[in-house]
Amino acid sequence: MKLSPALSTSLHGALAPVLPRVLALRLSAIARAPIRIGDSGERGSTTLVIEKTARGRLAASLDMAALASDRRVFSGLWRRAGVFVDLLRHPSIAPGAYRCDYNDMAREAGPVLAFCSNLPGTILVPDRGFYAKRGYAAERTRAASAPAWESRDPVVLWRGNHSGAGRVLTETMSPQDGELIQRARMCLLARDIPGTDISFAVGPRWPAPIAERYRAEGIAAGFVDESAWLGRKFAIDVDGNANAFSNLFIRMLYGCCVIKIASPLGFRQWYYEDLVPWTHFVPVAADLSDLAEKIRWCRDNDEACRAIAANGKAFAEARTFERERRATVERIRKVFSAWPAGLPAGSGRDGPGNSLTTRDRA
Repeated sequence: MKLSPALSTSLHGALAPVLPRVLALRLSAIARAPIRIGDSGERGSTTLVIEKTARGRLAASLDMAALASDRRVFSGLWRRAGVFVDLLRHPSIAPGAYRCDYNDMAREAGPVLAFCSNLPGTILVPDRGFYAKRGYAAERTRAASAPAWESRDPVVLWRGNHSGAGRVLTETMSPQDGELIQRARMCLLARDIPGTDISFAVGPRWPAPIAERYRAEGIAAGFVDESAWLGRKFAIDVDGNANAFSNLFIRMLYGCCVIKIASPLGFRQWYYEDLVPWTHFVPVAADLSDLAEKIRWCRDNDEACRAIAANGKAFAEARTFERERRATVERIRKVFSAWPAGLPAGSGRDGPGNSLTTRDRA
């Protein structure tokens, strides 16, 4: 059952005094050892600092004021902090203080563990969806019985929410309006592209002015269950507020030829550096100037798209939960192994001069 925002906020306020304890119990279960939680003193920060002692014990610090006052902070930590705890508890990870950002994207440069980033030095880790679903185990099972390529629907399908950098509404609602969010410009352009079904999934929780305008512009449609892409040749991956997270990985697992629109802000996930354009996906420019051309190419080059879909599927299938967990632990270990204290000088916001880094690690 999904609570209304008002009820959720009220419940959060009533439970605020016990939330640190509840969160500590959850993280302790993941660490398989007690974890204490303290205040980092970093107000307005989405950074979780996890300190590991020489005995392998973990302690965490965060913005406790935000935890008490903002239900979204507790929700984010509840769903995401366990990923960092599980990775850092690994025996090969050295003692030290590790900065982890539980936000959708990293907010500071340097060796910060995060799910998505466009900043230098970020140590990207698998997102909480990949973790919670054990590498999308259920989706892998469904993908095993997906229809063959030739039996799939060739209409290019996309559904999503009104998220992203920019405005959701403008006076003209022109697809050439750079102030509009990328997703809106994509949907507006697609109205004139044959063989597409690219619209926002407008639901009852949408703000009425946005829903009404999108309907008037012909870019609103109903929800489509994720399983529908099992029978589709093509899928689109486009950023929202950050990367679209599970969208790209699952569409590749499902055997779709993914038309990937470049991130306007340069966001990336943990596996992006291994992706190759025209091998694993069909690339589209961030300004969408070639969207119609690339979709037309896909419709005219069925065999090439079949090969791209097969490559993408093999790419995703090879990246199992255990493989990606091991690879991520090794990536963290390599980055920090060069600094005996666990963190390089000047890393994060305060570097090794902060209280967490300098206290006794015994």
